[in-house]
Formats: sequence, structure tokens, C-alpha cells
Amino acid sequence: GIIKYNRCFAHCQGLKGDTMSSAALRNPNVFCIESNWAESSDLPRQSVYPLLDVIKMAYRIKVSYLNCNTIEEFLHNLKVANRKYGVIYLAFHGKPGKLLIQDKEITLDELADIIGRKFTRCGIHFASCSTLNMPKSAIRNFIEKTGVSFVSGYSKSVYWIPSAAVDL
Repeated sequence: GIIKYNRCFAHCQGLKGDTMSSAALRNPNVFCIESNWAESSDLPRQSVYPLLDVIKMAYRIKVSYLNCNTIEEFLHNLKVANRKYGVIYLAFHGKPGKLLIQDKEITLDELADIIGRKFTRCGIHFASCSTLNMPKSAIRNFIEKTGVSFVSGYSKSVYWIPSAAVDL
């Protein structure tokens, strides 16, 4: 089914007995890949890392965090991630159906081809504006191609702090 929370929505694969919550409860460990948010190095560094640290301490789960500034670094970090993590948390700028890494874009279809079925039965959260503003059929296609248990994220532009609170 599809769940909408304010400007966030999740799409669960719908396997018998496998929902977003059961997948996350089965393996709540989080693997995060984050890009730099600020365009200028003069601005303070914003990061989801402190929020992940709260989750790690509060729930006593394993959290791994990697930063990337280029598509190449992103692809390398995806290779490092594995199924020890139940949730892959991707924190980037976004556009409908796309993640933005510096001045480059990667579509969800391209991402599905890159990861293949590596994260079968894991969940992927797109902590990025508008990435899930796309037809439900395209989201279902991503889930079918990758075998992930759920996809969640934002279908509209969101402010950084409130959206991070929802993610928490």
C-alpha cells in the first residue's frame, strides 16, 4: 500500500507479511549516504549525522554514515553498503524521480539498474525533496526491479529540519 504523511509517502511492496514496519523491525540498522547540502563552503555544514546518532543511541542499532560529493563517490558508497542494514537512507537534494549529486542527476531507474537486487528485503528512504513525485507505477517498477521491501521519501519540497524530524 501507499502511505502519505504530510509531504512524505511510503510505498510498501505488499509481500504477504512484509510491510514497511515489519521490514524495519526485522533489521532496523541504518546505512546512510549523504551529499553536501550547502552550495557554498562559507555556510555552516548541515548534516543528518547528529539525528542518526540519536537513533543509534535511543534504539541501540547499528548506524553507518558515509558522505559523498560526486557520482563516483556515491557509487562507491553503494558498493560498501550491505544487507547488515535494513534501511538505506539516502540524504540528497532531489527532483521528481531523481537524486542530485553536485550538478549531476541520477534517476531512480538508473539507481535500480546500478543496485540491482543487492538490497532485497531492505528498505530505501529518499531523504530528498520531490524525489518520489513520480507516477506510482514508476515507484512500483523500482521496487520490483530491486526487490526492496519499501521505498519512502518526499513527493514535494520540504524544509530540512522538519523533514529530518519526520525521518527520525
